[in-house]
Amino acid sequence: MPNQLHSTATPCIFLPTAASIPPRDPSPRPPTRPLQTSSPIPCSKSGALSLPFNLPFDLGFKDLPIDSNALLVLAASVAAAVPCIYICTANAVRNRFPELLEKRVCLLIAHPDDEAMFFAPTVLALARPDTGNHVKILCLSSGNADGLGETRKKELIQSGLALGLRDESDVFVVDNP
Repeated sequence: MPNQLHSTATPCIFLPTAASIPPRDPSPRPPTRPLQTSSPIPCSKSGALSLPFNLPFDLGFKDLPIDSNALLVLAASVAAAVPCIYICTANAVRNRFPELLEKRVCLLIAHPDDEAMFFAPTVLALARPDTGNHVKILCLSSGNADGLGETRKKELIQSGLALGLRDESDVFVVDNP
């Protein structure tokens, strides 16, 4: 049975009335243009409101007929396409470069926290259990500028273990100022 509401629907016209306008706020406001109630706002055949204006900023394409709906569709398309393109290219790059398997890797860093701030994705990828790699971290400073050297050494060990290192002995700190 066809939907009779849509088959007999005619384009609608929205005319603002006093009931559709919210009451005024008593706080003082700058003067605004009066609402023109004599000009109807047309609706499309589907019943969707078709606004008679474009976006409030100029895109620089004065000769091209770009309306708000087309711009929204374009933005949604780009928002959907970007993750898809990223996933496809990431898989292609991952499959193209060789993977380090069954290797011993030493990460040389200057200060504690460098492994987390700059190399975390690399350490996570190298220390995955399925790769069979043995990753070690060699740090050239304990970061004892404020007397927190021992604390920072312990934090470095905990960070290394959280990133996938096998044992506490896989973290070496050379503290020779």
